Amino acid sequence: MSIRIEKSSSSVGRRGSALISAMMVVSLLAMLGLSMLSAGLNGSRAANGQSDEYRLTSAVESVATLTADTLWSGYLRTQGGAPGTVETFRSYLTSIDVPDTGTVGVPAPGTGVDMLATVGIAGGGHPQFDEVLVNSVRVSRSDSGDATRLFVSVGASTKRGEGLVTAPLSRTVQVAYTVAPAPFEGFDYGILTKNVNCVFCHTVVDSADRYYNHDPNLVGTFDRVKVGTLESLMLRHDTDPRITDWDADALLAGTLYVRGHATDHNGAPIENWGGSLAFHSAEFGPDGHLIPNTVTGGLTPTTMTPAGDVAGGNLYVEYPGTYAQMPDGALPTSFPPPFPDDGGVNPSTGVHTTSGAGNHMVDPNEFYAATQDAHGTISGGVLTVLSGSHTITTQQQSTIAFTTGNAASLAGVTHGNVVMTGTAENPIVINGTVAIDGDVIVDGYVKGTGVILAKGNVYVPTDLHYLDGHEYVEGDESGSPTGPVTFGIAQDGTQNALGLACGGSMMLGDFLAPSNGVTNDDHAVVTGGPDGAFNFSLAEITLFNRTEWAHTQEFLPGENADNSDPSTWHVSNPGYVAGYVPRYYQFGPGDEIPIYNLGDLWFDADSGTWKGDAEVPTVWDPSKLTLLDPADTSNPALYDPVTGEPRATVHDLTPHEGWISDAMLEGAIEELGAHHPNGTPMQIDGLLYTNNALFGVVPRSGPMGGQMVVNGSLVCADLGLLAPGHFAGVGSVGSPGNVPGSAFAVGLRLNYDKRTKSMLNVTNPNSVTIKRTLWNPTGGAL
Repeated sequence: MSIRIEKSSSSVGRRGSALISAMMVVSLLAMLGLSMLSAGLNGSRAANGQSDEYRLTSAVESVATLTADTLWSGYLRTQGGAPGTVETFRSYLTSIDVPDTGTVGVPAPGTGVDMLATVGIAGGGHPQFDEVLVNSVRVSRSDSGDATRLFVSVGASTKRGEGLVTAPLSRTVQVAYTVAPAPFEGFDYGILTKNVNCVFCHTVVDSADRYYNHDPNLVGTFDRVKVGTLESLMLRHDTDPRITDWDADALLAGTLYVRGHATDHNGAPIENWGGSLAFHSAEFGPDGHLIPNTVTGGLTPTTMTPAGDVAGGNLYVEYPGTYAQMPDGALPTSFPPPFPDDGGVNPSTGVHTTSGAGNHMVDPNEFYAATQDAHGTISGGVLTVLSGSHTITTQQQSTIAFTTGNAASLAGVTHGNVVMTGTAENPIVINGTVAIDGDVIVDGYVKGTGVILAKGNVYVPTDLHYLDGHEYVEGDESGSPTGPVTFGIAQDGTQNALGLACGGSMMLGDFLAPSNGVTNDDHAVVTGGPDGAFNFSLAEITLFNRTEWAHTQEFLPGENADNSDPSTWHVSNPGYVAGYVPRYYQFGPGDEIPIYNLGDLWFDADSGTWKGDAEVPTVWDPSKLTLLDPADTSNPALYDPVTGEPRATVHDLTPHEGWISDAMLEGAIEELGAHHPNGTPMQIDGLLYTNNALFGVVPRSGPMGGQMVVNGSLVCADLGLLAPGHFAGVGSVGSPGNVPGSAFAVGLRLNYDKRTKSMLNVTNPNSVTIKRTLWNPTGGAL
């Protein structure tokens, strides 16, 4: 018997469904495999692409940097290893056939001079750089004002796909480098000026960090301070073993740099820096850190020792004027104006102009160009802005200006002459850079961080100091700390730092009063001419004017020559500059220009100094002073006899066009001085800079006792500072308020504040630097 089993239709359907399912699974697996393979290929392609992108980017960046470095290094070699002016850089570019294109803005990529061979990567038609083909390197040059821009265009491609249908990956980048004047190195110095004749009289130069430090863990970590003179140094020195006013009596906590000669007050070169010379440095180590006294923790005086061409010394005499030859860092060769004297920018067109360039004055276009980044504010205190024909000629007007004011705040750029005063209860508050198109009188307490740029002169009648706080000590009540000053930090934590610069000159203290014994109560002022009294400011003017006048003289009078007869002058002048435009000082508008170059004076070529007469004149003496009338257009010393054009620039010390009368300014100086605490020094906080003169007068007879404290730095072309201190008594030797070993109280105590050295945007036209200023990816290879 047989049994037949028949398959139902449903069973057959189930088998078919299973087969279909299996086939779908196989298909999906196949698709997944293909997908994974494709993903692997795409991932590899992506990885290769990313690698190519990275190599291309790195290559074009590196080639651009190499090109700039090649040009810059070649230029430095022609300069002996140190950069020169922008003109020397431009001359170098022209010499290697990279001309100025005159292009305004960014030139088209790929334009300019082919530099493949110059940078050393040419050859074989397809130069290789890190597995990348560098196809093109071109440099375009554009000169504008005091800057030159180099546009380096680099085109490159990968080798992947080379010779195949698919084009290789390519990239082009344009990089711009700007060569322009470097930052001015002068703000690395506590005191920097051209000539010193009476500044170092009972003087101490220290570090603000060290002087105000109260943390024992920081002792021994403070940097030395630099002091420099660019032309000459005169130190008072006699053979008397006692210290008197005829001794320099100074201590510099660091290094002194003298570009010219160092002499005593008789013009004799100083050869023995030890012995009885009361002029010392303070010990510092190879790292430049001041070494504390093991007993007192203060400075450790040591003898000044000429270091020659060895770095790390405390004295350099006849310091080189070539940057590449300076053994112990840069000592500037000039004082650049805070408002560059290059003509500036025409505000209506935005284009640089050369009109007025080199005239030693701040022209409107130069003020406009230098103040484009002035966006700060000044508030608080008493603020008065006088514009146009507004003047202060009466006591009522003066009282309102100094005690009431007419402005709540000052914007980034303020037009007019400004008076600002601050008290501890209502300080001047500064935030950022403020430019003032006029003169500035500023006095009292200031709070905040910022810069004041004044087109004209700056006057500080008595004090200008930070509203700093105090540390709390045990037993102090909240809100009433009695501990040490927190220098540069207000009680609420606000940082206090001030930069002050001007296009004119700066006057600290009473520069107007006669020095012939007139009391402070009768408001007497010098007239600025031989019909009036004489004072320290006028004496310094005669010296500064002699320096400027001498630059115009090819020969100078030697010993036994007739000073009034140039035909007898046969000493070659080492300071002569052909075509030099002197900058003379007069006391006020129309006043005669006094030059101390007559009498028994003669120029000694060996010492580079004037000899034979007094250090400075003390009275109006026509037998010793040449007096130039600025209105005399027939005088060839001031005007061209053919064209009538001025041959010199003349600066006034008194307020511009008499916007405040001399009598009202003197009265304000005396009134503010009457509130100064008796027996305490005049105090100035901040970096003070001008490429003209800074005069400071602190008489012994007043409440300040001939003493001045500066927490910051004094940097100026001409420095006339009289802060003589006073005799503190025979038994006061070793007193903390005296120069070490001296019986005299310190006259000038300057504590260098390195925080301020980068506050002012002043550049050095005698030394350029290079920096990258643009990176512009432009697409495929050139």
